Amino acid sequence: ARENFGCGSSREHAPWAHEDFGWNGSSNASSKVEGWDFQTNADMKSGPGEYANSAHGTRIGGVISAIRNNGVGVAGIAGGNYTMSTQNRGISLYSLRIGGGGLTPFFAPTVHYIADAIITSAISNPTLNYAYGLNFQNASWGFYPSYSAMYTDSNITLINDAVHQANRAQVAFIASRGNDSFPQNCVPALTDDDWVITVGGFGTDGTRMTPLNGNGYTSYGDLDVCAPAANTEIFSTDNWQPLNYGPFAFTSAAAPHVSGVVALLQSYMNDTTGASNYKNLAPEDCEEIIQRTATDVSPASYDQLTGYGRLNAGKALRLVEKPYRDVKHFGTNPASPYVITKSVYSLSDTIVLREPFTNYASTPVTFPRARYVVKTYQINAIVNHNLPSTDTIKGYWARPSSSAVLELFNANKKLLPRERVIINSLNNSSASLKGYIYQVKDTLGTPLGWWPCDTTFACALLSSPFEYSILTRNSTPLPTSSDELGGFINKIDLFPNPANEKHNLVIQTNEIKNLTVDLYDLMGRHVKTAYSGKTINGDTHITCDISALTNSMYFYIIRLNDETICKKFIKN
Repeated sequence: ARENFGCGSSREHAPWAHEDFGWNGSSNASSKVEGWDFQTNADMKSGPGEYANSAHGTRIGGVISAIRNNGVGVAGIAGGNYTMSTQNRGISLYSLRIGGGGLTPFFAPTVHYIADAIITSAISNPTLNYAYGLNFQNASWGFYPSYSAMYTDSNITLINDAVHQANRAQVAFIASRGNDSFPQNCVPALTDDDWVITVGGFGTDGTRMTPLNGNGYTSYGDLDVCAPAANTEIFSTDNWQPLNYGPFAFTSAAAPHVSGVVALLQSYMNDTTGASNYKNLAPEDCEEIIQRTATDVSPASYDQLTGYGRLNAGKALRLVEKPYRDVKHFGTNPASPYVITKSVYSLSDTIVLREPFTNYASTPVTFPRARYVVKTYQINAIVNHNLPSTDTIKGYWARPSSSAVLELFNANKKLLPRERVIINSLNNSSASLKGYIYQVKDTLGTPLGWWPCDTTFACALLSSPFEYSILTRNSTPLPTSSDELGGFINKIDLFPNPANEKHNLVIQTNEIKNLTVDLYDLMGRHVKTAYSGKTINGDTHITCDISALTNSMYFYIIRLNDETICKKFIKN
């Protein structure tokens, strides 16, 4: 997977010039980080190095993909497994400097840099600078109504359009929700739920971060998932610290945790390079897997404070574990037999287009926000995907990023012109799908064109009318250590790690078992018994006070009936 991770820093300790990204101190090519500086309009590695007061991108890159097992520093989530023989350095990183540093105040005049970076880096074109063909982008930045100079209609439209185009290019987009005590608006995190995985922050106890569990609030509302954000619990690559490593916090730190898991999923599932390959994970696939495998926390089920819950990397990978499960793509394209029918839903309605929209005509037309008279067509499709009878459907979802129908205007006769696919029904044989197309006139009756394309779909550039994904489970027997949901029968979560004050152990079992949890130091000496008793049928929660321990590595020996499990952690 290839990734963009934000702002830069000085040449002496730039995002690319760090030992944990492979830099050897002399050859620029030794670093696995590439990128572009939009303020100097030059390759990142050839720039003047005048932006010494931002380490933001360095920290983000470390969480995602600091090289693992290289004998130095920290281990990034998608940092590979380096050995002298394999030299696996994990995913590639691409730093796009869109603001910050000594040249200008952060973000002040740089919205056009942001849009350019998002759109161009999403495509692959060797003749264009920074057209890297990224698989996903991490946006640990945002602007809000409180930043009045930035939060304008034109800027919001520009960023919305850029994120939309990246989504159409099959780039998974992960964005931080922000760091406030209330649910204020945020761009790009709240551009559109289908386009963005929106990430909130958890504190040391695995709940929304507050001054009590992480030294500050994180924003809430319209979240997808939460990830670690406490300022005492995350250690990453840095260039402000004397040893080039330091703490990292808030939702800027939470988002790259999710990006790292997305990178693992893409690296594991994608068959070929290039985000446009039909079998590769789509943005919606990544979001669904992350949401479906999140560990639910209080309040129960989906909620505005925590979204679907706490990011669970292990369960996300097990949900698509080969050869037992697969994410399969289908739609109204030559890969599957299908039938499309069209009918007039409404002959004439005067509606308000809520945001500017550029259609998919061979010569695209941009429609400004205004009132229009529309004739509305309902488009229906039956796709025969014909799954083997031995496959079990574990989930399914639409892929609007690859589709070419819109949602229906609302009861107030307003339309948000975004791709939406309605799945009416789905079984092993086929799927029934629905969406809408509009023939458009101005209020004087002058024909203007179609949204998003005409009913023949001849002008639907790079899109089929309907696309969807199915998560399947085949007949291959599961390992005895794995349950049907993709998790282990005895599954243990330990968080945060590293930690300073306390740990949370969540031990998941499918029956009541005898349980003891013993703490040992690095020399194998017994420190204390943290728990002795029985589990419940489900999740057993144990809080362990480690505030009195000296800084070092320790081990929990967890005994469940006759099974013994070791979990190590770092006290810092």
